[in-house]
Amino acid sequence: GCHPALPLIIAHNRDENRDRPSGDDQLEDTTGIVCGRDLQAGGMVIGVHSTSGHFAALTNCRTHLRRVSDPSSAVSRGRLVEYLATHEREAALQFLETNRERLEGFHVVFGNIFRKSPHLEYAWAAPDDDGNWFNGRSRIVPNKVSVICNENPALDAVAWPKSEWLKDQVSRFIHGLPENPSVEAVRLGISSIMDRYDVPGICPPECLPTCFPREKEVLLHTGPFTPWREQFPEFGTVSQRIIVSHALTKELSYFYRSTNVQTGLSSMESPPKKSPWQHLLLGWPRNLPPQPSLLGKRIPGNASPSEVDEHRPGKRAHASIV
Repeated sequence: GCHPALPLIIAHNRDENRDRPSGDDQLEDTTGIVCGRDLQAGGMVIGVHSTSGHFAALTNCRTHLRRVSDPSSAVSRGRLVEYLATHEREAALQFLETNRERLEGFHVVFGNIFRKSPHLEYAWAAPDDDGNWFNGRSRIVPNKVSVICNENPALDAVAWPKSEWLKDQVSRFIHGLPENPSVEAVRLGISSIMDRYDVPGICPPECLPTCFPREKEVLLHTGPFTPWREQFPEFGTVSQRIIVSHALTKELSYFYRSTNVQTGLSSMESPPKKSPWQHLLLGWPRNLPPQPSLLGKRIPGNASPSEVDEHRPGKRAHASIV
C-alpha cells in the first residue's frame, strides 16, 4: 500500500540516557544539515542536508561487546551520520568501508530523499556471541514499510516482536489514508503510533540483550516508545522525528520534538514532559532531473495545527523553515 503524493515517510525515536546533553534540531549554517547535535560526542542521530537531500539516520546495535579496543581511535557513530548526509553515495560507501573497524555496532539508513524515487540503503555492523564482527549492506526496498530497531543482525534470525507490531500498525494506517492526506494528518497519525508503550500482546524477544539487567531490558520491549519509569528512570525515549516528503509540492516536512523536558530537579526524580512539535520545511532543488512516478507510503490521521510550533527564518538557497 502506497500513496502517489508521498514517496517517503520516516519516523525516528531516539532512546538514550536521559542525562546526555543534546541540542535542539535546527538548520546549521556551517554544514547545511537539519539536525539536533549530540553535545557529548558532537555527532547526530539523524540529518538531512538542506540543499542536496542527502539523508542519514542511525540507531545503535544493542550489544555489550566492543569492537574498538583503543577508544582514542574510534569514530563516533554520530559523526558517521554527518558524513553520510554531506557526501555522495560513492564517498559514503568508501567511508563505511575504510572506517568499519573503528565503529561500534550500528544500524544506519542513508541516501537521497529529495526526489520522487528516493534511494535509500541500509548498512549495519554487529558481533556474534564469540566476538566475531559482521558487516552488511542492502537497499531499502521501495513501496514497503521497513522497521529498523536495535536488533543484532548477527544473532537475531527474526525481527523483535515490537518491530513486527510497529510494521503492522503502520501498514494498517497506510491502507486507511484518504486520497489526498495532509502532511499534518500524516504527522499526527505517525506520532500516535510512535508514542505507544505497554501494548497488550507485545512480548520481549526470546534472546534479550544484556546491556541492562533483565528486568530493565524487558521494559524496553513494550512498544516503540520507552517512557520514564520509577524503576528505570535513567534511560528512555528522549526525542522523536517524523519526516514526510511530498512529491506534488516538492517539499520535505521535518517534524521534531523533545520527549525529555525536565520538570523537576532532574529527570531521575520525576517524569519528563514532551515539548510541542516543531516543523521545518525544506524545498527540493529546482533542477532535479525528471523521474518516474513512485507511489509512497501512506499513514492517516487527523491534524491539530495548534500542536505544532512554526518558525520562519531568513532565506537560504532552496531551503526554508516555517
